Amino acid sequence: NFVVKPTHTDVLLGRGVGTNRHTGNTNFRHIVSKYVREYVTSTKTEKISITRGIDRVQTQLNPPGRFLEKDQHSGMWKEVDIKRAHEKTAQALRDGAAPLRKWLSD
Repeated sequence: NFVVKPTHTDVLLGRGVGTNRHTGNTNFRHIVSKYVREYVTSTKTEKISITRGIDRVQTQLNPPGRFLEKDQHSGMWKEVDIKRAHEKTAQALRDGAAPLRKWLSD
């Protein structure tokens, strides 16, 4: 399923300024930031639960937020599977947790 135009709630996977500045990515980072402190002090099982919870929040937006990746052949956006979405969310949590961990260790 290809997406002609990502919405303001979609999270675009990939590198670069275009994806980073996309409104959906900015909103996604804001959602993730609310969970970073809890994530840092969590067990592995709790981290998985936090990741899935954030993905549920994302998909309950209006319109529902999707995790999209650009197709190499067509250049169009396509929705990724749930495993890839969880990986993106977990990475965002780890990225947000790094400065907090450093601050806590000082």
